[in-house]
Amino acid sequence: MKKCFLFIILLPVVTFNSNAQTPTWSDDVASIIYNNCSTCHREGGIGPFTLMSYDDAVTNGFGIQAQVESKLMPPWKADPSYTHFKDERFLSETDINTISSWVANGVPSGDLATAPPPPVFQTGSQLPSIDLGLQTPSYTVPVNEDAYRTFVIHSNFTEDVYLNQVEYLPGNGSIVHHIVIFYDPTNFSWNQDQDDPEPGYESYGVGPINNASYIIGAWAPGSGIFTLPSNMGILIPAGADFGIELHYAPGSQGLTDLTTVNLKFTPIQPVIREVHVDAILNHFDYLDDGPLFIPANTVNTFHESFNWEYGDISVVSIFPHMHKIGKSFKVWALDANADTTRFINIPNWSFHWQGFYNYQKPVHITNNSILQAEASYDNTVNNPDNPSNPPQDVEAGEHTTDEMMLAFFTWLPYEPGDENIILDSSLVSSAPQIDPLQTEVIVYPNPVSDQLHVYVDLPESQQLQFDLYTSSGALVKQWKQFVSGNDPLIENSLSGIAPGMYVLKLTMKEEVRFAKVMKQ
Repeated sequence: MKKCFLFIILLPVVTFNSNAQTPTWSDDVASIIYNNCSTCHREGGIGPFTLMSYDDAVTNGFGIQAQVESKLMPPWKADPSYTHFKDERFLSETDINTISSWVANGVPSGDLATAPPPPVFQTGSQLPSIDLGLQTPSYTVPVNEDAYRTFVIHSNFTEDVYLNQVEYLPGNGSIVHHIVIFYDPTNFSWNQDQDDPEPGYESYGVGPINNASYIIGAWAPGSGIFTLPSNMGILIPAGADFGIELHYAPGSQGLTDLTTVNLKFTPIQPVIREVHVDAILNHFDYLDDGPLFIPANTVNTFHESFNWEYGDISVVSIFPHMHKIGKSFKVWALDANADTTRFINIPNWSFHWQGFYNYQKPVHITNNSILQAEASYDNTVNNPDNPSNPPQDVEAGEHTTDEMMLAFFTWLPYEPGDENIILDSSLVSSAPQIDPLQTEVIVYPNPVSDQLHVYVDLPESQQLQFDLYTSSGALVKQWKQFVSGNDPLIENSLSGIAPGMYVLKLTMKEEVRFAKVMKQ
């Protein structure tokens, strides 16, 4: 052990420029690991070992280096150079080089007394309030390979509701690999569950198995709460059943899970903007070079296209879906001027890491745009995920030994200003922060029901920019107004804006000021 330790210490002298500063755990590496790895690599997480301390990282140092250099971890499959999303989980080249250099230089600790503390993970729900909690029955996994189980729960809704937020709480985080939730307005899924003697019914990693059901969400480790703006929602019809499909990872045999999915509905208001979830691009209807058939020992590429003729839309998220011989998936749109809008590019597909990718802001797609997709499949022995050895002919179907080419879009009809709605609050540092030195703004009445009055002390007459944000950072109203220094009173109607706490940002020539506004 001592000889090995001395070799590691001497290695940087031989391999690296002695003038370069060697990364240490305390100063450089701990924050990378804690921010990007510990969510899964913790007690009760799906990671195979914990990364909650310096000792944890040292023990697994060479494995960490190999995984991050190959970009297998963190498991973020979307190409960040193509499109950015909310809650991205990937390391920059600088982060990767830092970890590699740290391991190669003997995993120096630095001053552990100054190292950042390990993250604390909140147990239970993080939603302030919950309208409905869907809990699966207790289930013990009977097999040691990938297992997919769908549990069906009656909603007992007597009227339609609109889904605004979804929170996923895996009961056993060490075995729950991903979750798909859907609703079924028929009895089909319920009957499937009842006909199986065990809780739930066996499924295949594709969500609902009847065309009447609708996927409404998906979760993978590291994903946060799915949230729509407060005036939007996914329609859940009265009487619909909820289906929760769970993927249990290999090695789960004999382990028990009881998972919860919490739902928050859109507050009742005069107008709720309905959000749709549809597999707009699919191999059933819009495959340009089909059928979707991949003979054994071949590599094939397929294309889909669909001319959107139903008005301008705003796309909130996208969910590409393939099975185990899928290798890449790319989706984009061409407008009437042949300008490209990038949706997503997954150059190295993994069936084991898939789900909804949520945009930082809604993506505006104009009428008569052509939605397009390209996907490649590798049905050879060179594909380590090929479920058949030797390879077998693969055609379209629902089993994991079959294939699919689907792109689910979460979308709604476009309204002017949608592209300014902030869905990822990190874009505005979790909403505009009020600087106590920049609060020379008076708003009244506060709370306000309709007409907002704003008074600001101006050094001179000028045009002001007003931006009204929700507390989560979504821009809900924006206007400009020329204001006289002799009469610095501004009026504007907040009619139609949902009740809640807002932040008013006022941009002047020389500075920015803020005020809190309570809408009732």
